[in-house]
Amino acid sequence: MDDFPAVRRRVAHQLYHKLAFLSAAIWAVGTLLLFITFAAGNPRPIPMAALSMTLPLLPAALPWLLYRPLTDRLASRRMRVAAQGAEQKLLDG
Repeated sequence: MDDFPAVRRRVAHQLYHKLAFLSAAIWAVGTLLLFITFAAGNPRPIPMAALSMTLPLLPAALPWLLYRPLTDRLASRRMRVAAQGAEQKLLDG
């Protein structure tokens, strides 16, 4: 059975990729919607395009507030499941 820091590192690595994809998706969809709504039909689109690309950064950053709590929770859960599996093997065998 692995120690908690090793499990936490693996969980953090996996969670990092998922949160990075989620943040990129939030930013891309938000930018697209705001750009179509405000900048596409505007005769001077540059300021509105800049705003359309900047505003979605705020909601895209929100999942990162959960990074540490989620990492700890998922690592603890994985350790519990591994301990229960090891205990069950001892009882069975």
